Amino acid sequence: MMNIAITIQNRRVNEALARLPGVIEGKVDSALLRGAQEFAREAKLKLAKNNSMARSLLANTIIAKRTGPLQFEVSANTNYARMVEEGSGPAAGKPSYMPNPVFLRGYVTQRSRISFAAKQGTPARRAAVDEMRDRAFALAVHIRKYGTQPHPFMEPTRKKMEPRIRELVGNAVEAGVKEAFGS
Repeated sequence: MMNIAITIQNRRVNEALARLPGVIEGKVDSALLRGAQEFAREAKLKLAKNNSMARSLLANTIIAKRTGPLQFEVSANTNYARMVEEGSGPAAGKPSYMPNPVFLRGYVTQRSRISFAAKQGTPARRAAVDEMRDRAFALAVHIRKYGTQPHPFMEPTRKKMEPRIRELVGNAVEAGVKEAFGS
């Protein structure tokens, strides 16, 4: 799990917290929400740029949510997000595994030029379905033998967004101190 932790140790901030409790926390919470939303947006863009998804399901599951006071989490909520981020099988230095070919059919259909234009029940349609099934099985065997390369999207986003989130929080703290002391 990747974290961005920000700690502020400052006498002036402590005085502002004592003078007007909740002002700085409210501003920092808003800044963290904005930072988490920007992080999620950037992770989706990174995922789209590195061509590691056939459809938008993975990108659409990247969300920012509040996990506690002054705490937010940005996560991709699919069962294969970690495999995309870290790779799988021998390509990532992990044990070999055989994925279910049924789950690869959508990917194969999207990436290949298989046409399902023929009417259902016709020989042309059956041939297209058979080709999709066979290609999905071949891809599963290939993944078992070689694994999948990592296509990181969260770690590069964390590296890119950490300075931005620190800037947002710093500005929020500064605004809270100004409000507390009226200057």
